[in-house]
Amino acid sequence: MIMNSNKPVIAVYDFDGTITDRHTFWRFLRELTGPFKFWYIVITMIPWIFGIYYRGTSIMDAREVLIRRLLKGTTKKRFYEVSN
Repeated sequence: MIMNSNKPVIAVYDFDGTITDRHTFWRFLRELTGPFKFWYIVITMIPWIFGIYYRGTSIMDAREVLIRRLLKGTTKKRFYEVSN
């Protein structure tokens, strides 16, 4: 648990779909980065998608690159603003 001011913050993980039926992680990243940057970065990942399909590139490697690109330049302040 992370303490923020006087309010405790709790992280909830929903691996079995009992809390939501959507992938909230990607929605969180879109909110964090803004829709323009989010979709711009996603479009730049098209070569990775072809690599996954045709060359056997690891989807986890592609996901790591995508997340790293999306989070680049994000401040802790912005992260906490969106996550609270």
